[in-house]
Amino acid sequence: MTHTRIQPTSVTCNTLIHGLCRIGQLGRALQLKNDMVKWNCRPDVVSYSAIIDTLCKGGLVDQALVLFSEMHRDSNAVPINILIDAHCKDEGKRVFEGMVSRGISADITTYTTLIHGHCLHGQWEEARRYFDEMMDRGILLNIVTFSILIDAHCKDGMTRRCLGII
Repeated sequence: MTHTRIQPTSVTCNTLIHGLCRIGQLGRALQLKNDMVKWNCRPDVVSYSAIIDTLCKGGLVDQALVLFSEMHRDSNAVPINILIDAHCKDEGKRVFEGMVSRGISADITTYTTLIHGHCLHGQWEEARRYFDEMMDRGILLNIVTFSILIDAHCKDGMTRRCLGII
């Protein structure tokens, strides 16, 4: 495209970034993200999310956090949810608190991710704390959140408690 003097758009670049990430060409995806500025289009939440997700899935969470810090102007929760999910075993709370301190609002996906991670590790008090916080903020439960809570309670032998959820 650039040889024909047609400037790619962010949609074109995001499509390529997503494809490169899917086939394991993370280095090329990062280079394309960096090249977008030359074509007068900026990487956006879609660009960053694809790369951050690939980094996290590849166990490169620290690099994902560095890339996330580049997104300082964007307040979308999608990449934050990816980071929380990747960190849920140990650092999800820290990522969540960093998100809140930056003025980024948590949504149902953020809370569901946190609840799911804590349920998976038997951390019922933490899961309950995020559940209560979500309810206090007026965020309505969805079928995914209900399913996670029911599944986790049943797997941990708390079937009676599970019936109270329904």
